[in-house]
Amino acid sequence: MKTRSKIMRALNSRWQILIICSLFVLSACAEENDSDKPVRMVITADAITWDNQSLRFDQPFSDWIKVLGDDYIVGKMWQKEVRYLHSDRYIYPKLGIDLQIRYNTKNPKSDWINEEPDTLKDPFNRYVSVVRINLNPAYIVRNIGMNDETVKHPYNTMFADYAIDFYGAIVDSATSKEQILTYGSGIQQSTIFNRIDPTLENKNSPIQGYISFNAFYEQKAELSTSMQLTPSSELKRSNDIKYFGYAME
Repeated sequence: MKTRSKIMRALNSRWQILIICSLFVLSACAEENDSDKPVRMVITADAITWDNQSLRFDQPFSDWIKVLGDDYIVGKMWQKEVRYLHSDRYIYPKLGIDLQIRYNTKNPKSDWINEEPDTLKDPFNRYVSVVRINLNPAYIVRNIGMNDETVKHPYNTMFADYAIDFYGAIVDSATSKEQILTYGSGIQQSTIFNRIDPTLENKNSPIQGYISFNAFYEQKAELSTSMQLTPSSELKRSNDIKYFGYAME
């Protein structure tokens, strides 16, 4: 009986150790899916929120301004320094966010004000077609075809100084690809691009999004560099018809 009692006590002790270790591991994992920065944006396949306020692709740009504020810069103001910025881009330098408004690609001249190229009529009632978020400019290779002034330009150095909940994974400038894949729900690594996308199951969801990574061969874990969000093709088509009267694509 004494021998049996000793065995039972030993087994109980082992179970206690295993339980404690398991709790410790779970606790450690839970802490990893976190950030020391505040989570301001939450993204799912169906919704985007900013500070608990809704940002919807079926709402005009004026509604986005009510949520994000009016501290933006029209891309055309930076066109000489950053050549691909035009009047359809609205940039929030303090937030690291670059919004693109829908152009009329079938009849571009119909967009112009007084027939002046690269102007945009009625931008605030148009729909947002692309949201770009700069997460980590320090890890993006920016010296290809750029001079020192362009590399140091505010557009190329701005970044999100907050965290983003992307399909359940908390993402900031220090988040690795492995961590996002571990905690993100319904996402996968692209087999073509160095990025993380929603799975095919979400292809018809109103919001499409992905996170891009820089390639660090034989170096530390890849870190997220930028995020892009767009409406689904179906929603983009619906927005085109509502605003232009016909679809662009």
